[in-house]
Amino acid sequence: MAVGAPSPRVSASRLSDEVVQRLIAQIREGAFAPGTRLPPVRQLAARLGVSQSTLREALRTLEAMGVISIRHGSGVYLRRGDPLNGVWSSRWMQWLLQHAPSLLEVLEVREAVEAQAASLAALHARAADLRRLERVLVEGTALLAGRRGRPLDEGVLAAYVRLDEAFHETLAQAARNDFLHSLLQGLAAAIVESREATLAIPGRIQRSMREHDAVFQAVRRRDPEGARRAMQAHVRRVVEEVRSLKRRGARHRGRRGG
Repeated sequence: MAVGAPSPRVSASRLSDEVVQRLIAQIREGAFAPGTRLPPVRQLAARLGVSQSTLREALRTLEAMGVISIRHGSGVYLRRGDPLNGVWSSRWMQWLLQHAPSLLEVLEVREAVEAQAASLAALHARAADLRRLERVLVEGTALLAGRRGRPLDEGVLAAYVRLDEAFHETLAQAARNDFLHSLLQGLAAAIVESREATLAIPGRIQRSMREHDAVFQAVRRRDPEGARRAMQAHVRRVVEEVRSLKRRGARHRGRRGG
């Protein structure tokens, strides 16, 4: 289909991330139909006013985000259906790819420490702790009500990050162990950015809510081993998703062409 008049030239200082955002905006505006082939790299790069290498980097990012499919020898195709469904900011994807090794180390520690906190919370949580945990879950459900299938905006993401922090902090307090609480506060400070980046992964907030509910149910029924297993499963799923993203990013960075 026709793609319209050339767009204003992209500032060189923005590089590929700016190209990603420009292309997402054009897709959102209907410049390219789902399932269709994008213009050749040479033509699209000229239209955007960037080098072909910069455009290829942006296209690899878009492929990792699930927006397009790069078929070598054939071209670049927009995903069928709603290509932007579940897309999250390329800024966070790039952050995760850059910090994945250190983040995975922190998550390994979180799995052990937070699982113990959940187990202790099942033994020591007071009625007020349970009410706070339940309130966080209710607020999370309300936050996402009516948003099924719609991309998250930054406001919703920021609001859920605060709820995620509140859930884990309340659980740590409910463990009634000052040393463990201090250790978890230190870990929380170390993962401020990673918390937002991982929650920005498409579908992670919804999965996080289900996993939090499993932890809460075990704590409420005073099941320390069940709470431990539920928290371990929660953190391990985050680890699996970060590792999967890291593998995808490595594959796309290794490609040359489009």
